[in-house]
Amino acid sequence: MTNTLKKDADVLRVVSWNLHGAAVPGKSSRDQQRRAWHYLAALGSDVILLQEVEWAAIPAFAHDIWTAIKGDEIPELADAPWGSLVGARTGLQVQSRKSAFEDPCLRLLYGYVVVATIEAPLLGPLIAASVHAPARTIAGLLPILKHAGDFDLSSIQHLGLSGLEPWCCDLVFDCLARHVQGQRFVIAGDWNNARLFDTTMPHYNGASAEFFRRCAAREWFECHEAKGEQRSFLKAGSHPYQLDHAFCDLASGRQMLDCSVRVDPIAHEVSDHAPVVTDFRFG
Repeated sequence: MTNTLKKDADVLRVVSWNLHGAAVPGKSSRDQQRRAWHYLAALGSDVILLQEVEWAAIPAFAHDIWTAIKGDEIPELADAPWGSLVGARTGLQVQSRKSAFEDPCLRLLYGYVVVATIEAPLLGPLIAASVHAPARTIAGLLPILKHAGDFDLSSIQHLGLSGLEPWCCDLVFDCLARHVQGQRFVIAGDWNNARLFDTTMPHYNGASAEFFRRCAAREWFECHEAKGEQRSFLKAGSHPYQLDHAFCDLASGRQMLDCSVRVDPIAHEVSDHAPVVTDFRFG
């Protein structure tokens, strides 16, 4: 097991974490976000897949450790000062994959989803995506994104179960599955979906389980699946949902050492989510 702060030098550590956006009134302070960055450094994070990041709250030292691809690199699509981020430690080459957002469906969620290519030792190019899937149906999100009326919902009805609308996580998965097909990838973040939804919210009627079945059918390896769901959403009074999930291709999955939800005290202090830490040994 490698779910400690220290790790072997030949291990690639990928950390996914929703930092609980400081730019939103009533949420975390900027100081809390800065402390989260210190924890990311203490974890020895090689690749960081973050959500609800406020750009102004990224401390100066972080730029010396990681090169970041942020959800503000396509100005005509980005309209928020915070969002998702893909970062890679110094020594790993990272490059934005703006081409992913030529997909009109994925363009809707730019800023919630960011995609990059990372050159990993002994592996070559690895597609990395940070995902924050809004907890809404696609139809419910379109008016918020000011796209109501100009998006053909009938084109994505196949993503929902009979009688149920597709959710944002379904759309994100469908778009990214097409983009990474046949390639090495790691995709993680706050999917706002948990198997427990089907038990605690009857109106889901199996939709959550169907999402994970679709992932498996497209040969997405679910990094934490063998351990069973573990609470990653820390909001007081909520059910013990694991909303945060990490996936990779099958070949990378065979080289995974461990995947753990880190419910450390600092996670409770700085965010309403716990980080997901996944270790790989490529070679």
